[in-house]
Amino acid sequence: MPRGFKKYDFVKVVMLADAKEQARLIEAEGMIADVTESEYPYEVFFFDRNFQRFSLENGIYCWKDYQLEAI
Repeated sequence: MPRGFKKYDFVKVVMLADAKEQARLIEAEGMIADVTESEYPYEVFFFDRNFQRFSLENGIYCWKDYQLEAI
C-alpha cells in the first residue's frame, strides 16, 4: 500500500532496482501522476522530455517509495 507520496507531488529518482542502463534516470525529476495499490504504486511523469521518452520506451514509469525522494 502506498504511503509516502500523493498525486501531484514533485519527486526525483534516488534508486533503481534493475539494469545498469536505467541508471541514467537517477536524479531525474518529475511529478507523481497517479497512485495505485499495486506493488509499484507511483506513476511518475518526468519534466525532462528525454527522461520521459526513455522511461516510456523502456516501461519504467511506476516506482516504489524507497526509489523516490520529495523535491
